[in-house]
Amino acid sequence: MRKVLPIFFRALVCVVYALCATDAARAQSAGGTLEFAARITPTAARSEPVRQFTFYVLTKSYAEIVREVEAQNILKSRDKFIEGLKLSPELKEWLKAHDVFDLTMPGLDRLVTPDDILHVPEFLLAYQRSNSGGGPLIPNGTTSNCRNTTWR
Repeated sequence: MRKVLPIFFRALVCVVYALCATDAARAQSAGGTLEFAARITPTAARSEPVRQFTFYVLTKSYAEIVREVEAQNILKSRDKFIEGLKLSPELKEWLKAHDVFDLTMPGLDRLVTPDDILHVPEFLLAYQRSNSGGGPLIPNGTTSNCRNTTWR
């Protein structure tokens, strides 16, 4: 029995090696397939396969892709971008003087001074609209929330 056991293990190792070699040869000669298996585990739950999720295989490094995109899409300087906007010259000057692009950001009210409101037409119109109850502005500067009233 002692002599049979090592021979059995040798035979078993040879069979396993032969199976692995044929699988490797078959995998190398296959038509180029790649399988992903992604699983997600929600908090305190069982893991499940990920469905309807797109995987991207990059043929270049991410840094190379970023360099190519930056070379194709050259960004304008901040001043050139502001000059291309359809705004009043006063607001363009204000944007250049302040580090702000988003005029809806929460801290904008701390940046705008009373002089800015008086000298920038967009700020003045916004101030008048917000302090008139939000109704439509009438050319003489008054507002009306009544639709049937005629203002002169």
